[in-house]
Amino acid sequence: MKRIIVTRMTHQATSLQELITELGHRPLFFPVLTLKKQQQTLVQHYLTQLAPEDYIVFTSQNSVEAVLGERQFPTFKAISIGPATTTALRGYGIEPVIEADSFISSGVVAAVSQVVKQTDKVWLPQSARATTDLADALSSLCRLTHTTVYTVVPAKRIPFTFEAGDCITLTSPSTVSSFLSLLTASERQLLPTFALLSIGPVTTAAIENEGLRVTYEAKPYHVSGFRAFLENNKK
Repeated sequence: MKRIIVTRMTHQATSLQELITELGHRPLFFPVLTLKKQQQTLVQHYLTQLAPEDYIVFTSQNSVEAVLGERQFPTFKAISIGPATTTALRGYGIEPVIEADSFISSGVVAAVSQVVKQTDKVWLPQSARATTDLADALSSLCRLTHTTVYTVVPAKRIPFTFEAGDCITLTSPSTVSSFLSLLTASERQLLPTFALLSIGPVTTAAIENEGLRVTYEAKPYHVSGFRAFLENNKK
């Protein structure tokens, strides 16, 4: 059994926690980011304007939480990017009309184009850190509204004791930078002993840019992609 450190925010951590536990390891939570909702008055306005035939494209669990969390919402059509986002939507009783299995803009556009027409109203709520690539691509397909609805900021450190050999799950470039910023000088000395588990190439690049070595990169590029590592490293 290994100690697997989960650095995700609480509302994102369930599926990874369940996978770690299922495979006989010990999940330990060390959240490094906090969700900060933005433009919530505007979000409420857009929700009240939605018709049942209108679409919202949700790009992440965070976008689901920022738009739907702690409020009532009307009937609409949801488009999901990735299985984790779909799971988050189902938690609110919403079944997406389609799930894009690619996180690359071209793949998302290909999925969206299967269900929307140029006359359809589509809302894309995203992070303040997101590029405009997806919005630019979707704008040619439909009547698009693009809004910033949240950002993520470094979390306040919780009491935690790291040990040599800990496995650290890192799921975004911002997770990498925030994790490192929360470590003490003595904990940084332990970094060479940690197994750093990356969720995909962009996160891997962020880890390597810090001069660190990635132990394992998830395949496919979401939390289920850590399964092979967890199955093969039970001692």
